[in-house]
Amino acid sequence: MNHLVLVVRVLFGLLFVVFGANYWGQWLEQPPLEDEGAQRFMTGLAQGNIHFFEILKSTEVVAGLLILSGVAVPLGLTVLAPIVVMIFAFHAFGETSGMLMAIGLVVAQLFLAWSYRGAFRGVLTPFAKPCCAAK
Repeated sequence: MNHLVLVVRVLFGLLFVVFGANYWGQWLEQPPLEDEGAQRFMTGLAQGNIHFFEILKSTEVVAGLLILSGVAVPLGLTVLAPIVVMIFAFHAFGETSGMLMAIGLVVAQLFLAWSYRGAFRGVLTPFAKPCCAAK
């Protein structure tokens, strides 16, 4: 089981590092979007001065490196969770051509979260109290 966790962790982290960094290097050609709504959505995000994609892709690279290196896997998984949800939603409700990849990301995310579930116990504690509250 430890070997499977290692393989999934390395592939999952590497995917986000490579595709996140590809935003700047563009060594992997992105296929054109078939869905008109998906095209408008991506165009809208790319326009303007908010630097959305720079922030998103930087986040993907950093979180991917945390997972790939094994330094802070639970933190990397936590940071990437909403990104994985949005990738899945984008392909489920818009550009369906990438649905298999999106499902693979969700499965890998859930598998790794389950494998590192001990690290999430404190986050999932109901009615948690601050550790350093004034008395």
